[in-house]
Amino acid sequence: MTDRERGRISQDLHDVLCQELSATVILLKSRAKNIGAYNPKCAESLEDAAQTVNRNVGLARNLRPFDFLPGGLISALRQLAASTNKRVPCRWDCSQGIHVRDRNISVNLYRIAQEAVNNSPKHAQASQVVIGLERRDNALVLYIRDDGAGFKPSKKRSGLGIHLMTYRADVVDGKLSINTQPGRGTTITCQVPLRRSRDPLSAH
Repeated sequence: MTDRERGRISQDLHDVLCQELSATVILLKSRAKNIGAYNPKCAESLEDAAQTVNRNVGLARNLRPFDFLPGGLISALRQLAASTNKRVPCRWDCSQGIHVRDRNISVNLYRIAQEAVNNSPKHAQASQVVIGLERRDNALVLYIRDDGAGFKPSKKRSGLGIHLMTYRADVVDGKLSINTQPGRGTTITCQVPLRRSRDPLSAH
């Protein structure tokens, strides 16, 4: 099976999943409305279930399969910064010419950046976001920095978004770190070690 065929099947599965989840939300809300008059508690439970499923619809759409632009990870991150800039000022920072040949690393780093920038304006009330990529010694480093509310260190590892980013870092043998303080913004960094025998980069 070719990459194109796998991509098409993945897209089809993704589309069907999103449609079924959306239909489930509509059904739950309809049932809640129908029984609301004589069973308020049950109706409330159905509304809660509808909200949970609706959040999963958003998550599924965020995880949709995609093919990178000809410029690879760099182009994808630049495009992410441009689309984020429509909601909150977002700057793309990459002074080095880097091309990531490893698609697995590219996809997972992109998803980490996507999750981080989606959370910045929504949860941290950030007014500015920076997405950066650079090579430091024997590592590829992605960072997402915002000037938002930050949070207490004790909450660093809580939340679905952080768990997803940590998981994606682990998939590529990377390390996710979060530097944050209340009122002083947050910097999320993912550092992926580069092995000399199979360096996934070409820098120019």
